[in-house]
Amino acid sequence: MIKSVVRDKSNRQAISWGLHLGQRWGAWTQSIWQLGYGQLLHQLPIARDAAVRILEIGCGRGDHLMRFAGHFVNAQLVGLEAALPTVVEAQQRTQPYSNRIDVYHSIYEGVGPPMMASFDVLLLPYQLSQTATWQTQLEQAYHDLRPGGIIAVMDYYKDPIGIVQRKFFHRKPLANTLLPVLEARFAPLSVDVYHAYAGLWQYFSFVGIKPYD
Repeated sequence: MIKSVVRDKSNRQAISWGLHLGQRWGAWTQSIWQLGYGQLLHQLPIARDAAVRILEIGCGRGDHLMRFAGHFVNAQLVGLEAALPTVVEAQQRTQPYSNRIDVYHSIYEGVGPPMMASFDVLLLPYQLSQTATWQTQLEQAYHDLRPGGIIAVMDYYKDPIGIVQRKFFHRKPLANTLLPVLEARFAPLSVDVYHAYAGLWQYFSFVGIKPYD
């Protein structure tokens, strides 16, 4: 009986420790997708009180939508997310801004929700490196932006020893391909490369304008 109690206690401790490690790992991986948004927010040439329409692709739990809603006090924001449970969570978390934020369950290809037309700003946070259809998404972004509208991309650049890439990305880095395409399609305002985690992670930002036809 004593051995059984000790074994059960040991199992509970192991499970508890496993959950703790899982939570720590989840918090760390979540922090990766937050990298750079502070810089990106302030790179946009938009007045804080401007009445703009902002679309975020792959909005996740709505963290960035709320950050942008708090900064741009008159903005209307739309978020698209492919994972239904995450959409439900995002809709709940963005309730304080329910009059200015809408979150939809949708992939970003072809026809989207009714509100999908003529946005002033389009955000692509760590989205293009996650999909094999990134060219299609860029064309959709070009279509959904008004002439003179702003596209803001934050994404993976590279990591020297490949740890992060093997864990999170199933395709080769897009930086060498993606940046030239962005620069050819949109008039660049800023292009920057950042380093994090002692150089284990490198990410880039691109802010550009859709030209007037």
